[in-house]
Amino acid sequence: MAESHHSKGGAGILAKAQKRLVRTKAKVLQNLGKAARTTDQTFDEYVSNFNKQQAILTKLQKDLRNYLNCLKAVSYANKTLCDTLYEVYEDDWEDQKTFHSHLESFELHWMDYITSLNDHVQEPIIIHLNKFPELRMKINKRGRKLVDLDNTRHTLENMIGQKKRDEAKIAKAQEEFTEAKKVFDDINNELQVELPEFYDKRVPFYSQSFQNLFAAEKAFHSEQGNISATLIEICESLSANFILPERKSTIRSVSESNHHLQNVIDSFQQFQMQSKDNGVISLVLKSDSENTTICPSQEDINEPESELYQNVAISNQEHPNSGESSEPVFQRTSPSLQAAAKPSEDSAGSVSVCEENVSEYQSCLEDSSLYEVPPNNQSLKKLPDGILYQVQATHPYSQADSDELTFEAGEVIDVIEPDNPDEMDDGWLMGIKQSDGIQGVFPANFTKKLLG
Repeated sequence: MAESHHSKGGAGILAKAQKRLVRTKAKVLQNLGKAARTTDQTFDEYVSNFNKQQAILTKLQKDLRNYLNCLKAVSYANKTLCDTLYEVYEDDWEDQKTFHSHLESFELHWMDYITSLNDHVQEPIIIHLNKFPELRMKINKRGRKLVDLDNTRHTLENMIGQKKRDEAKIAKAQEEFTEAKKVFDDINNELQVELPEFYDKRVPFYSQSFQNLFAAEKAFHSEQGNISATLIEICESLSANFILPERKSTIRSVSESNHHLQNVIDSFQQFQMQSKDNGVISLVLKSDSENTTICPSQEDINEPESELYQNVAISNQEHPNSGESSEPVFQRTSPSLQAAAKPSEDSAGSVSVCEENVSEYQSCLEDSSLYEVPPNNQSLKKLPDGILYQVQATHPYSQADSDELTFEAGEVIDVIEPDNPDEMDDGWLMGIKQSDGIQGVFPANFTKKLLG
């Protein structure tokens, strides 16, 4: 039983292969013009319209699928943005609950919008597209049956046209032709009706699909617009009703402090000008027996009624309480003390000592070497001959040509004079890496200058 079934299957495969061979031979004869070919321009037009309809609907389905994918991405981005806005809008702000609820409704509207497009636009297009393969199979089958019809006709005509006719073969050929014509007519008549009807259905199908598409668009954007308008009103009310809290300003205290500091500076400058006008600055020498020595100037003695000055002493800051220090101390003496000082031999000796200390202090001031500052624009170490200056890499760089350097951030490069300065591009330097001694060019904006 199994062998019988296997033999039938093998016979079926052989029969199909033989039919393909016969059809291929018939097509070759038709292409060579040795056999007639049945044509139907009306049906060919139906097939052309069918192909165009399938191509444009496939493109529409593809673009709509891409549109839905993009909407899903935008929906996710909108959800992320709304979550951030939800966090930004503080709990104690006006209409906080309303603001948050409207943000949450955005996500629901996006989901409804995408679902509506998928159910009422995308799915009907897919269902309509699935009808094309069935009709395509019928069209291809009709083409095969047409080849069979032409082949049996050609065989029958050849047998009838032979001089030595074989009636048995002619009868068999006539039977095959009649059967082929019947099969062809059946499928051809079906397609002659189905293809025009299917093509005409495109108008109501597209109309309904477009209505569903634009209705979903309108509903979504209308709802989004209403929510956005409400959120705008909430934000406007928030800005209008918000009152800035009062805070104590520190500008006044800073201004008063600056004013006090300026008064101190002005007083010190006035003191300097008066010191120049009064001549010699009194020097007070500290000793073990007495803390101060008054050294009046000639103008102070001659003008006892001059303006009083507070005693100002500039002493050694490192030993303020030492009684053994013999360093000179500047002191502005008051006119009353100067007037009280009587000329005597002791006072004359004090004046002499004061004059000597003033001379010593002036000689110290004239020694300019105490205040010499090394110039900032000189290098701290001398560079080798041929090296203009040194740079340090701030960013890593990989060579693009063989004459360029490759370096990492932090490497030091000695900049040298290029062999052909005219051939150097702007912003490029010639240098030698200190790490491996390789010479090449490199971009200057990847480095910073160290020495030179």
